[in-house]
Amino acid sequence: MEWLRRHWQAFWRSGPENVYTFVWWSALTAIVAGVLYIVSWTASLPSVWKDRFLAATVALAFPLVATVLARGIRRAGKWVQSRNLQQQQSPGAQNVSKPITLRALFDSDFPNTHRVGSVLQVKESANEPQYEIPFRVCVDFEARSQFLMFYIGRIVRTRMVCFSIANSYKDTIRIANRMVGIHSMLPSDTAETQLKDVVFSGRIFIYHEYPMTLREMAELEDLFKQQGAAVQFRGPTYLALNMKGKRVRLL
Repeated sequence: MEWLRRHWQAFWRSGPENVYTFVWWSALTAIVAGVLYIVSWTASLPSVWKDRFLAATVALAFPLVATVLARGIRRAGKWVQSRNLQQQQSPGAQNVSKPITLRALFDSDFPNTHRVGSVLQVKESANEPQYEIPFRVCVDFEARSQFLMFYIGRIVRTRMVCFSIANSYKDTIRIANRMVGIHSMLPSDTAETQLKDVVFSGRIFIYHEYPMTLREMAELEDLFKQQGAAVQFRGPTYLALNMKGKRVRLL
């Protein structure tokens, strides 16, 4: 049996011409055995010969059918693989991207700046829950300026969180500047620029998932101005404009 198995595997791995030869010879022999069976039945030969011819027909037809089915299944599998590969390589499949989210915009806006990030913990009172607000200090060493970005998730008390940011953003900058010591020096520069030498521009971008009214945003803008900052809110409207392809790439 081992000898037969090895030879059958070697035959199956051989070229297609050997497989086709096997199929045609099996078909021809099965037809001949079938004709002999019919002749033996017509000529009223002994049942022994009838059984022999019938067994030969079935024995030859079985590997013939099995071979044809196996080749068909293998070809169908290759066709499915080729079809899937073409769909993956098609321009439409390559253009499929993840849906834009406000958090993704928060992470991708202003790509040409150096960033120092952490989490600001906001809690109005002992009875209120504590919110963790991710923030980024974006540094432009060439302009020797920096600005702030905050991301507020879907929090109902977004207005309260903005009040807390307005009153504590200066401490946030000082903490971020002490976290790491970043410095930059271009090949054409004669001296390096350190993070502590960079001046805060006063710009603050707040990305918020929960919508706020125009009146609430106007009140917050006045509060930030009193604290020496200019705030820019980027909420659901900003996300909708980007999802419609109207985004202006920020440098």
